[in-house]
Amino acid sequence: ISDTTSLAVALGAMAGWHALIGIGEAVITVAALTFIANSRPDLLRFGQPSAATA
Repeated sequence: ISDTTSLAVALGAMAGWHALIGIGEAVITVAALTFIANSRPDLLRFGQPSAATA
């Protein structure tokens, strides 16, 4: 480490930003899956696997 800041401060800041990024990714994923489920539900499989994949 370059000794610019303490490891605890750097890891805390990095963890905080990555948590926010993760929340943003979750929102984008839910929005995309909702759009696909509404427009092309045949592309998504819900429930039991089909006979072809079991």
